[in-house]
Amino acid sequence: MKTLLLCAIVLCVVSTSAAQTPSASPQVAGDCKLKLAESPIIRGIRLGMTVDQALEVFPKDSKALRMRIESPRFGAQLLGIDPQNTEDKENFSGVRYVHLGFLDGELNFYTISYNGPSWRNEEQFASRVAETLKLPGVDSWRTVGGRKALTCDGFQISLQLSSGNTIEVRNMVKDINKIVPEREEATREQARRSFKP
Repeated sequence: MKTLLLCAIVLCVVSTSAAQTPSASPQVAGDCKLKLAESPIIRGIRLGMTVDQALEVFPKDSKALRMRIESPRFGAQLLGIDPQNTEDKENFSGVRYVHLGFLDGELNFYTISYNGPSWRNEEQFASRVAETLKLPGVDSWRTVGGRKALTCDGFQISLQLSSGNTIEVRNMVKDINKIVPEREEATREQARRSFKP
């Protein structure tokens, strides 16, 4: 039951992100010229990590987490982690939840939700995130899908306060929200073509 609830939450995050992801090809917004390889590393997590590399961020729990990660579905695998229920919780102090989304065995997006602190507004939150992660300042951030977001050359980082202090980093070159539905449709189309009454 807990696994089903976790999968539902993660799928909700992916679905919400899909609605907020621009459908056009990746664009550079504002002054952010950072490439995908320069995307931020947060708590040891970075885009492009393999499943093994990402699970090693939780060294004491990597074997248990490996058993919980979804089997690939059209190349996508999702994993939700509550750091307070792991042996590695000291490395994730103040973190409420971590969501990892892989595409073809590579970390395509990750979301980290924090327990606090309280921010006056998303601008203040974005300013602190930009300063800490050495990203372009808040003047380069835009509102995308109701979130404060910085779109760079190949990745996007977005923030949300309404569901807790949440930071999401997403690969915009290989958009999981576009690729997986295309693969699903190709499979359906193949089934339709091979159907014989």
